[in-house]
Amino acid sequence: MEKFQFLLTLQTVIFYGAFFISGLILKFFPPTKNKFYGFRTNLALKNDYIWFYAQDVASKYILIFSPLFFLISMLVKYLTGFMFSAFVLYTINDTLLLIVATVMIFFLTEDNLRRMWKENNQKL
Repeated sequence: MEKFQFLLTLQTVIFYGAFFISGLILKFFPPTKNKFYGFRTNLALKNDYIWFYAQDVASKYILIFSPLFFLISMLVKYLTGFMFSAFVLYTINDTLLLIVATVMIFFLTEDNLRRMWKENNQKL
């Protein structure tokens, strides 16, 4: 049973660790405008200033939400007793939590971009 708890914890660390590392990459190596990675929305692609602002904001949210959702995931596993029979459900739970985090990051970043865009256009 302890081996299963270790493997389940390792799976969770890998899930959210990859998410956290992607936030670090986005933060410390922000991409120039490209077709492959970064926070790519129509608003983020308007100009270079907004592009880099979007990468900075999105990376901050990723770095906040990945440890938070990691703790939520581990709490769920701990409270349910790391059940061997619930392995698939734990994996689905982690996937759903990552989807929720991604959607939240998307909407929060877009909201920041819209506010910044309105402020800058009113000054012009």
